[in-house]
Amino acid sequence: MCTRYKREHPRGFTLLETLIAISIFVIIAGTLISQNRIFQSNVETGNLAYEIALAIREAQVLGLGVRQFGGVFTTAYGIRLEEPNTNSASFILFLDRTSVSNPASNVRYDGPTIDPTVETFELRGGNQIVEVCGTRFNGSSHCSTLSGGPLRCLTIVFQRPDPAAKIGTRIGGGGPPCGNTGGSFQFDGLRASVRIRSLGDVDYTVEVTDTGQISVRQ
Repeated sequence: MCTRYKREHPRGFTLLETLIAISIFVIIAGTLISQNRIFQSNVETGNLAYEIALAIREAQVLGLGVRQFGGVFTTAYGIRLEEPNTNSASFILFLDRTSVSNPASNVRYDGPTIDPTVETFELRGGNQIVEVCGTRFNGSSHCSTLSGGPLRCLTIVFQRPDPAAKIGTRIGGGGPPCGNTGGSFQFDGLRASVRIRSLGDVDYTVEVTDTGQISVRQ
């Protein structure tokens, strides 16, 4: 008596199973790519915070060092930060002087014609300046964020031979944020700070005191 066995052919994936597998792969890959981008942005934010601190230190070194302008040493160097907005992705290191004919510093940013830009620092990877604050000796603190605030402009200037930081704030007024129209600069700053944020909502704050100390904290 013979017994007949039925041969089973190997079975592959159906079209539906293939589509499901591809969909799962696409979802996992998209999630990993998104998380990796956020992680990289967070790392860049930390690095950027230290770059801002180094830029302020550079202004301090130039202001206290032997670098001269127009044959004199009475110029100063500073950092200018404007009130944050949706395009707050840069700040400048500037040479502070009264005018072309008078290179002496007036400890104020008077625009690119009088106070030329030495270097522009660009924020990368979607990082943003979200808050700029200045605290005065009387204890009053003025800030501006992406949603607004009274602080229009903040400058941190270093002038030879004083190692202390001259922190200037402009509160309110019309015209350009760092202009002197409709408001005035006050150079009685005790502390200045700038807060930056990554795509992953990680914040770092760079703080400068009037003694010239610079710190970074998360």
